[in-house]
Amino acid sequence: MGFLRYIRSDELDIIRALPTDSQCGWLLSALRERVRDNTSEAVLVQSGDTQEWYHLIWERFADAAFINALDQDARLGQWLHNRTLEVCRLSLDEWVGPWFRKRADPPVGMLESAHITNAVCEVIGLSPELFNEAEIEEIITALRDKGLLLCERYINGRIGNNWYCVLLSGYTTASVMLGLHDNVERAVGLYNDCLRLYDSDGYGETLQYGNYASLALIQVRNLLLTYDPNLSERLPLDPIAGMVKWQAASLMYMKPLQGGGKAYPRSINFGDCAAIFRPSGDILLNIAADYDDAKICGLARWLFDTTYADPTLGPDELATFGFFNQFGWRSIAALAARDIPDALSPNEAGMPLCCEFATGTSVLRDSWQNPRAILAVQSGYETHKVDSHRHCDLNSFILAASGERIFVDPGHCCYRLDTWRQSCRTNHHNTWDFIDMEGNSYTQRPMRAHQPPLNRRVEYSASDNFTILASDCAAAYGAVADGGHFKRCERVFICRLPDVIFIIDRIEADLPVKVVSHFVTNNRENQLDLHIADDYRIVLRRGGAGVKFFTFADMSMSQRWGFVHDYYHPQPNQAGQGKEGSAYIFDYTSSEFAVEHINVHVIVMSDTETIRGWHIKRRDEAIVVTSPGEREEIRLRIDTSKDNFFRVERLTINGNTEIT
Repeated sequence: MGFLRYIRSDELDIIRALPTDSQCGWLLSALRERVRDNTSEAVLVQSGDTQEWYHLIWERFADAAFINALDQDARLGQWLHNRTLEVCRLSLDEWVGPWFRKRADPPVGMLESAHITNAVCEVIGLSPELFNEAEIEEIITALRDKGLLLCERYINGRIGNNWYCVLLSGYTTASVMLGLHDNVERAVGLYNDCLRLYDSDGYGETLQYGNYASLALIQVRNLLLTYDPNLSERLPLDPIAGMVKWQAASLMYMKPLQGGGKAYPRSINFGDCAAIFRPSGDILLNIAADYDDAKICGLARWLFDTTYADPTLGPDELATFGFFNQFGWRSIAALAARDIPDALSPNEAGMPLCCEFATGTSVLRDSWQNPRAILAVQSGYETHKVDSHRHCDLNSFILAASGERIFVDPGHCCYRLDTWRQSCRTNHHNTWDFIDMEGNSYTQRPMRAHQPPLNRRVEYSASDNFTILASDCAAAYGAVADGGHFKRCERVFICRLPDVIFIIDRIEADLPVKVVSHFVTNNRENQLDLHIADDYRIVLRRGGAGVKFFTFADMSMSQRWGFVHDYYHPQPNQAGQGKEGSAYIFDYTSSEFAVEHINVHVIVMSDTETIRGWHIKRRDEAIVVTSPGEREEIRLRIDTSKDNFFRVERLTINGNTEIT
């Protein structure tokens, strides 16, 4: 049988003729180098790899098959031929997945089943000439009786989360390759069903898993359009393209890892999400080439150009499972043969400095260009369609100052570790737990799909010089209206970036409680320099950033260690997993039980030296922040008898006063 070709010969000719000093040329050169490194030994898993073959096979086969189609390299062709047949000859059980995946009777596909299926199809879709007729028949049998069978059994169940999208990609890919028209028609409908898992401008399972689901669906869409271009109108890019603004707002900066070297992306990473995160290149360029909104297209191109400026950035074995997202051959093909618009920065695309998304993430920065301060908050959200991979982190925040993450989210690591389970808990995030007089503790319950949100945004007015983010998550602890004890669990951020943030915590319950406020700080590589003056005054320095953190409440402070992970790995004790002590956690506990609490925390940011000149104190019933040289004062006053219970004043050296 003839297989669907993934790329035309004329497109290959265009790519062969690419100038070596162009963006496409650099990407192609990096891809060739990647393939050389990943196929140097006559095995699938190379000696320097850190994971099992299941988790690298898709990108490894895809990369190698494309370069072979382009260069007709005999050594590479032999490597692909042998590895593909080895995989096809593995048992059905091995196609299910690694040892930790659930086994059923009859066997049902897991994520790895889809990745294996996609990988084998990449080889025969790009380099079918490597195999004789008998071998082709062997591959067809494996795809039908292992890949398609396992993936189909999974998708015959209920549409749930990213898993369904991934297994659908395996089902679609095998169906297209085997020429199963009825399956293809079914895949079109299921693709559209999967799109209903998304929010209006994001995806409820976190940034990382939104990318993973989208990568799978982009694969589905591409293959269906290759099978039948007339399906275009039935395969919309919304709402996948709607995530681009969320991804752009979440990108904080590019900077080297500890010890220097290449610049890596750092992103807002609430929930199970890598701090070293960028969207997959193939997604971004598919959107840039095909979407009908010029600003979104330009923004997608900007994200690609920014995060893939160095095409050799690795590791290259961690891509399609979302451990460290990469570009693939489809990125090169899109840039070479498609009409892709020029990049538009977030500022050029009209994105505001304060962005609020349906996922619940709110991001505030002082500038799009070289920001000095970035604050992200897990605030109010839409009712989600998916609930996997969320942490109990409502009203938690992430804060970066002067290019350093100071207050952090733990991120995620190997899911089979107790370390990961700890990292999901409320007390490992910048939010609260509560204790009553009987010793009962109240922590956040997990968010659930299709249920009313546990956090809602609260609106306050502000002047031009201040931005206010506020949300109330009483429902997460048990709202009075639902038979619980909490009337209000509101956190208000009053921000004058890049320098000053006031945090007001307003708690109301129908029984006396103590508030336990957690503040998680970044001690990765033991690089956090702490000066603890007393329970209420802390100075933190990391890299070039200096931060003063003061508490104005009757609370006692204790300290403990936690975790800060850079990215997920399916194996324990890998580089992305944070060691115990990579987070330094401060716990502030109310001195008295009460039905109402108002606790104020103040954060002031600067560089490591200038921070000395900032002063924070209580004066005349106000909390006063004074800048170096006393050029300005910012005052916070609280009066709970009023609807807008706080008042902020900015007094400059010339006597001008601005009030919110």
